Amino acid sequence: MVKKYLIWPIRLFLYLIAIFILSFYFFCLIISSNYGSKLITSYLFEDNLQFQDIFIQPSLLGMKVDIGNFQYMGAAEFSGEEINLQINFLNSVVGNKIHVSKFSLTNAEVKLSEANKSEQINQLEIFIDELSIINLKVGGTVFQELKLSNFLTHKNAFGFNFQDLNLDLPGNLSTIKGLNGKGYFYDGKLYGDLNTKMGLLYFNFFDVPQVLENMTGNIYLDFNKKFKIPYANISAFTNETDLKLTFKYENEFQLQMASRGNEEILSTYLPTSQGDIKKFLKESNLEAKQLDILFSISSYKDKINFSSILLSEASQIVIEGAELKANSLKAYIDNASIKIFGDNFHISEYSVGDLYLMNNFKLENIYELLLDDRGISIKFDNKGRFKSINGDASITENKEIKLTLNDKNLLFNYKDIFIEFDYLDSYKFKDNILKIYPKNFKSNFFSLNENKLNSFDFDLSNFSLKNINAQLSIRNKDQNPLRSSNLSFSKLELGLKNSYLNIENKNLDFGGLIDISGKDISYSNTTFTIDALRVLSLIDIRSRLLNILNADFEKLDQDNFFINSLDGEFFIDSSGYANLNEFNMDFDAGNAELSGTISSVKESFDNFNLEMVFNSTLSENIPWYVAILGGLPAAASAAVVTEVLEDEFSDITSTKYSISGNVDNLDIEVIQ
Repeated sequence: MVKKYLIWPIRLFLYLIAIFILSFYFFCLIISSNYGSKLITSYLFEDNLQFQDIFIQPSLLGMKVDIGNFQYMGAAEFSGEEINLQINFLNSVVGNKIHVSKFSLTNAEVKLSEANKSEQINQLEIFIDELSIINLKVGGTVFQELKLSNFLTHKNAFGFNFQDLNLDLPGNLSTIKGLNGKGYFYDGKLYGDLNTKMGLLYFNFFDVPQVLENMTGNIYLDFNKKFKIPYANISAFTNETDLKLTFKYENEFQLQMASRGNEEILSTYLPTSQGDIKKFLKESNLEAKQLDILFSISSYKDKINFSSILLSEASQIVIEGAELKANSLKAYIDNASIKIFGDNFHISEYSVGDLYLMNNFKLENIYELLLDDRGISIKFDNKGRFKSINGDASITENKEIKLTLNDKNLLFNYKDIFIEFDYLDSYKFKDNILKIYPKNFKSNFFSLNENKLNSFDFDLSNFSLKNINAQLSIRNKDQNPLRSSNLSFSKLELGLKNSYLNIENKNLDFGGLIDISGKDISYSNTTFTIDALRVLSLIDIRSRLLNILNADFEKLDQDNFFINSLDGEFFIDSSGYANLNEFNMDFDAGNAELSGTISSVKESFDNFNLEMVFNSTLSENIPWYVAILGGLPAAASAAVVTEVLEDEFSDITSTKYSISGNVDNLDIEVIQ
């Protein structure tokens, strides 16, 4: 009985299913036709969509649509070669809007018309899950590839999410890549809210793109008539740097950037036009513990105006090989110049005070460095060659020592001695060492043999002279008013080898290897105040004996001693130590060779440990009283003469003596 009542409802349901299936296939058949496709698109988009050809394929929940050579009038006028989309009927009915699950657009263009702005276009809302656009042109802006999601139109506006958005823009901001965020388009204007892991901004005036990590902010693009960027406000940061930038573009492009980081960011923020400044900063090895930078750039066509301010703490900069460290540093850089101001600069542990560095690249392209506390001005070119140095470079409290720099010349004064030479004519600078080859040497005490290679190193790390190599001649009486009247010679030359000179406080520290040679030297026992030089009178006694025997009365002078020639090598330093190596002297009576060491006990160079070999031939029967005609210190005279007479030498060919003690208590012994 139950079956009898159920059979007709079941039959009715099956009839309805059959009718629905037949209707669905009929509908599919209709929309698959050209007429049906146009009918559907007219219903969905009214008169807003025009096309050359269309193909519609039914699917389980909607349909797939392929449209060629289309034009769509809505919030903006779209036209292009091809559209592929999938419409979900169920979601469209439920949401009361056209729901498109996938939408792809190729070679399209968006045109903004005045009619669209003034007239309210009646159209259904469209929601697109995924929208992909290849080669889209909006005004003068080209989007190579757009991947949008959650795209929703509402009246004359639409909003969307974007990912990996790349923009090719007119003007000095040529390209933006890798943007993520949300966008809103209305009245020909695009508002973007940015939030991306890494974005790239390509500015025409920078050598490399600006890489912005953890990028946030917003950008506003105006596509009406002439493309404009009314404003953009962007922030980015890494573990090492923070960056904030704003820019806008209409007739000219204006960019402001504020950044905090280290010196590595500096070169990326300098425009391409600042090649000279970038080269200087690279070669100067600028280091900063923390660097705050503010940049401002404006450009119109090919003209760029640039200015920046840099602030840093605990900075280091290398200027032509000299490592300068400062407690703080400020710099101003613009199109034509660079100015650096530093507080409490140091070279190694030596303070040079406040520092100012300037260069006007539009004029001479010459750097001028001013050491304010020292009053020293230094000029050098962009290749690092010094042009001039002026100022007082004295680094000691001893007023008897003065070092003056005048243009290319260095003037050194010590008491009444002066030395002047050109030190910028030939030099090398590397690793804080200034190697100088002096030219045009002038002095009232020395002359320099410029046919030889003379040089010395000025170490800026400790302000000392080292590796001094020079061939000097001491000027004679008529040329040198400072030389003692008791000293005369026809030649007296000094060769300095790898010597050094340090000037600290009131002390003068020196040392090195010295070659000495001379001819026709005459001196007295009072010529030298240093005991080591006074002891030379010891070796003159044999010469005196022979002069008496030969009746050479011109050389028989009780107050003076004579050396025909001398040459030798010795090491000496200001601590009071000297080491003589084969110090040879020729006299009329023969020759002497002196070697050993001289040290200091109570006074400089007052203690001796020497050996002297005297070679000569004397006549027989020398009267004993001749020996006292020495003019020697009493003890020295007695010691030498006693040894000669007691050993009853008639012909002395070679005698070796040891000399020890000090000049007032000299111990002289004959070794052989």
